[in-house]
Amino acid sequence: TTPSPVKARALARGIPVTSDVRDVLGLADAGPIAGVVVAFGERIPDEVLARVPMLNLHFSLLPRWRGAAPVERAILAGDAETGACVMSVVPEMDAGPVHASASTAIGPGDTTESLRSRLLALGVPLLVAAVRDGVGEGEPQRGAPVHAAKIRAADLRLDWSRPAVELRSEEHTSELQSPY
Repeated sequence: TTPSPVKARALARGIPVTSDVRDVLGLADAGPIAGVVVAFGERIPDEVLARVPMLNLHFSLLPRWRGAAPVERAILAGDAETGACVMSVVPEMDAGPVHASASTAIGPGDTTESLRSRLLALGVPLLVAAVRDGVGEGEPQRGAPVHAAKIRAADLRLDWSRPAVELRSEEHTSELQSPY
């Protein structure tokens, strides 16, 4: 596979990068002063979090859509808006304090690709500023967490014999909004 532009640039500068949770402990042993996580999709081991403070760029307005598929779940649920948050990584999935956030509307024609691109454009400057300038305590997340479970094939199937209004109904998406 081809590394992302971020990974390629980091590697060219001698900065270790991983996309495999098994390698995270090895990176912690290398003595980094901080870590940055973007779309990692797995839980960071407690041993690593105890040694390396980490920031995460997460594509939702936390605490809504904590977990693996926040962009997809926001679209499937018919959310009117979402956003990008820079947050501290803590042992509980996507539950850390939020240091910066920005929001964007979700339009009727948005796809995961179009929305993810917009969220990346919103979130990267927030993450860069947090890394460059440092972060304070952050704001605790407020409200009921909603879990963004991984997407299953069944989540993407539509019964085309049903009316369009029914396919977009709250009944169809309510199962996607189970509490975390």
